[in-house]
Amino acid sequence: MLLKVENKNVFGNELIYPACEMSKRLAEFKGSKTFTQSDMYQLSAMGYKFEFVASVPDYLKEVI
Repeated sequence: MLLKVENKNVFGNELIYPACEMSKRLAEFKGSKTFTQSDMYQLSAMGYKFEFVASVPDYLKEVI
């Protein structure tokens, strides 16, 4: 199964946020808003694949 996630830099920390319904549910199930490197390793061992999607900065959302 393919999980869409996005990488965000928050106060100098690279965080991985869910970007699709299934990845949001998995993050909620584990009681978090983000995935750790360990989470991604475990999910990939269970057969999940990841697709990183680009986020659009807030100041460009009005243009697009």
